[in-house]
Amino acid sequence: MNSNMSNENTRQVLIQYLLHHPARTVSEISKALHLTKADIRYHLKDLIHQGSLISLPPPDLRERRGRPAQRYQVAELALPHNLVALSSALLTSSIHMTEPKTDQTNRLENLAQQMAQPIPVSHTLPQRLAEALDRLRKWNYEPAWEARPQGPRIILHHCPYMALISNHPELCELDRCLITILTGVDLQLEYNRLVNVRQQLCAFSPK
Repeated sequence: MNSNMSNENTRQVLIQYLLHHPARTVSEISKALHLTKADIRYHLKDLIHQGSLISLPPPDLRERRGRPAQRYQVAELALPHNLVALSSALLTSSIHMTEPKTDQTNRLENLAQQMAQPIPVSHTLPQRLAEALDRLRKWNYEPAWEARPQGPRIILHHCPYMALISNHPELCELDRCLITILTGVDLQLEYNRLVNVRQQLCAFSPK
């Protein structure tokens, strides 16, 4: 546990450094934080995977020789913001304050319809699945699908709403509606499992 805490503290320090000193190289970060380059690369890789940092494209090479050093900065969505509180308040006012339950479901279906626009027009199921997964990847779901006798099973390896899901479990129903619209397959939530504090695994199967 101490090791994990130490790693977490180091990553927070690294993020704070890049907030105030954007577009820095591994060497520059290493010198500033008094850590080895190997340690910095290890933490950078993890933070990029989490979406907290991004690597910048290389500069124009026409006036430089040799391979340019990669530079890193804090991702836009990792910057300080109040989006979680705002999103939670909007969900509460638009979903929870409606009665009866059927009204809440209808609102989620309408929201999914808006998010799914433009709705895919592919005629075959494989084409619809390919288009749906491509859309879901762009929305940071990390989706996959499995062929089953009763129809395709859709698995989401990442929940882009992790900061909200504990207080708003109805977002799983939003996902179900969204994937149903994109694939044309009437789905139900098979399971959702909390893997760790940053990852929730969900699966949807045909009804």
